[in-house]
Amino acid sequence: MTLIITAFLVGWTGFVQEGMQLYDTFWDSFEDYIFKPFFWIMVIGILPALLVGMLFGKWIKKAAQINN
Repeated sequence: MTLIITAFLVGWTGFVQEGMQLYDTFWDSFEDYIFKPFFWIMVIGILPALLVGMLFGKWIKKAAQINN
């Protein structure tokens, strides 16, 4: 969820600040500032996020079993 929310918010920030220029169309700016960053963050970032999530999940589960 962190990847999705971050990609979405960062994309919209760039879109509002720089993408809405007179020489750009809405769809070109949408693609450049929202779709492309979101796509690449999800493609490249999903694997490390899943790996770290699984490792931390196992670590927390192990720590909880030790404390019981």
